[in-house]
Amino acid sequence: MKRLLLILSVFCFLTADSPVGNWKLSGLKVDYINIARLDRSVDLKDAYGVGVTVPVSAVPGGAVFYRITNGPFTQTQIDNYPLNLNVNLYQDGTGAVAQGSFYPDIELIPGTCITSPQIFPVTDNFTYTVGDAAVFPALNILGIPGINDKAGYAGFGFGVSGSGTFEDFPSTASPQPMPAGFDYVAAGAADPDIPGTTILGATCTTALVSSACGALDPPISLADDYDGCVYALVVGGQLSAAQDGSGPLEQAIVGCEMATNPAYGGSYAGSANYGGAGWLHGSGTSGFFCCRWSR
Repeated sequence: MKRLLLILSVFCFLTADSPVGNWKLSGLKVDYINIARLDRSVDLKDAYGVGVTVPVSAVPGGAVFYRITNGPFTQTQIDNYPLNLNVNLYQDGTGAVAQGSFYPDIELIPGTCITSPQIFPVTDNFTYTVGDAAVFPALNILGIPGINDKAGYAGFGFGVSGSGTFEDFPSTASPQPMPAGFDYVAAGAADPDIPGTTILGATCTTALVSSACGALDPPISLADDYDGCVYALVVGGQLSAAQDGSGPLEQAIVGCEMATNPAYGGSYAGSANYGGAGWLHGSGTSGFFCCRWSR
């Protein structure tokens, strides 16, 4: 958790058109987005132990089900917490989190699913790169509206590598493949800014099976009847797949994986022929700094 928080906060104290200098964290705003890995039921249970359970909601795997913004926190609030994050960026492209820095982390209490906030000392050394002039994106990495108050403002790319605290991220936006273990990622009801349900990304299998379901006569909705759709495709549909992998749908999925999956030499550009399958379509991963504020 600390690694992610540091990434999101480091840009708050970078200003002007060069990041070289000594910077102190003076503001903080973090967007927490929770995505279900598996299908889950939300149940209400009685407080008396008599065994009454009432399902109130179902959360499908891949769905954004909870989102909360932490902050914005001002300099005064940060000092009172207390936090102290000092980052030095040098002319030669190296940087350091200075000794005496402290930053919060959230750790699981052993044997539970309960988190406990803590503050740890932070020091680090890393290298950084400065990218071209860019514009802060309005969408986040998932492809839904972000919380950046500087969306649409001019800035510059900023990347970090070789750090033991920060995740590596580039100075030029890099498209992100679908997270491992997800058939799709979707948002909707959990976010009032997103009308209906929006598929933000899908694997080759999910995307092509969904397309094939819609091509059946009559069409079958993948969302309403995934098993029925797959049965129709495999057993008797117009786009039936063979058990030995030689069916047209199976071959299409293999072709999609070869064109889109980096593990097989595929790329984000290659996904264009498959409706963007295999990738997320938001802002991509990158860092930014801005603007022409006074130091």
